[in-house]
Amino acid sequence: MQDCDLRIVLEKNSECRSRDFQNILTNYQKLTGEIVRGSYYEVEQYKDKLRKLEKHCTELERKTELIFLNQKFNNEIVEDFIHFKKLADTCSDFGGYYDPCRNF
Repeated sequence: MQDCDLRIVLEKNSECRSRDFQNILTNYQKLTGEIVRGSYYEVEQYKDKLRKLEKHCTELERKTELIFLNQKFNNEIVEDFIHFKKLADTCSDFGGYYDPCRNF
């Protein structure tokens, strides 16, 4: 098949809109694993890749939003730790160890 340049001939005729020709061309491409430029099969392959990339981008956007929201929550936790650290330092300066779990 390579000697007779069948692929070149198919590429020249790939724009033929005949359903029978496109079905035969699609079967040829599936069996050989070669993609013929301009064929309906190639277009479908690109559409499938586009759908997968769009899905992947949507998932990344969701994950980014989740990380952003978690970062805000983490910042609040850090602020609380800093506040308790300042309280512990103040209590230590005035007479001992500050235990936030112990009631005075």
